[in-house]
Amino acid sequence: MPIQFQCSECNKRLQVSDESAGKQAKCQCGAVVKIPAASSGTVAPSAASAKPGTAKPTSANSNASAKASPTNKASTSVPSSKPKSAAKPAPASNLNNLFDELTDKDWQIKPASVPKAERLGQSDGAFLKAYAASSKSIDQSNNGKVAGAPPDSVRIRQEHLWLEANIKSFGSLYLFGGVLNIIAAVGVATVGAMALSQGGEQQTIGIIQLVAAGFYVAIGGFSIAFGKGLQNLAPWARVVGIVFACIGLLGIPLGTLISAFLLYLFLSQKGVYCFSAEYKKVVAATPEIKCPTPIWVWILLFLLVTGILVGVGLGVFAALNAT
Repeated sequence: MPIQFQCSECNKRLQVSDESAGKQAKCQCGAVVKIPAASSGTVAPSAASAKPGTAKPTSANSNASAKASPTNKASTSVPSSKPKSAAKPAPASNLNNLFDELTDKDWQIKPASVPKAERLGQSDGAFLKAYAASSKSIDQSNNGKVAGAPPDSVRIRQEHLWLEANIKSFGSLYLFGGVLNIIAAVGVATVGAMALSQGGEQQTIGIIQLVAAGFYVAIGGFSIAFGKGLQNLAPWARVVGIVFACIGLLGIPLGTLISAFLLYLFLSQKGVYCFSAEYKKVVAATPEIKCPTPIWVWILLFLLVTGILVGVGLGVFAALNAT
């Protein structure tokens, strides 16, 4: 008695001889289905190839499908006596076992290597020694942090970085002014020494010029020390800066604006904290954060250098015309 069954993929009705019961057949659509037992005589899809969600064939589809006659067995590809191996099931998603397959070795974090181009020609040993020397100020017993530094040092540094940058920039300007005063003192002292050597009334002028040179040296030395104190955020530099800023308020209008800004830097809550000992530990604990230079410093330096060059050029031009 022929066995009739239906393909679970294309819903086509197939018919084979009862000798093929229990074997597997391949439909024209490519699906491999299991032939039901001969005693059933019913149309049933193979359990091995049935997929969830496959719609059952309707009566209309059943009547419309042609029965496979014995003469049409060639189109029904009945397998040989040696059954074909069942199709391998699709591998389960790797996401299900992702974390089960990971080991402790997979989570090891390797330190980032420094390119040799950034080592300035140093060998590996010399580079490691230089790196170790730069880390002497770090307390290794405190997990690489500076002893006494707050745990949120990075956040504190970022919140105060703007005030720190402006304070240190004023310190750089005082350093620059102090150097200019020293240079001026050397020039005035040279002219005074030449006047002393001429004798007569020139000696008096020479003495005055030498006194002025000493005055320039004193101002320049104090400016350099004060600028260095601001760059190091020394508490005494803050007190001196407040005194200078109060006196500078009298220089209307530009001096008033600059001095008012200085008073804000020195007297604000964040400004006071910048000069504290705790903030120095914060700075030491965050060496990777660099203090930027405000744009107004570059503009002011450009104007100062331009003014000096113009003054020197006018002096040389006047001297050449006088000769």
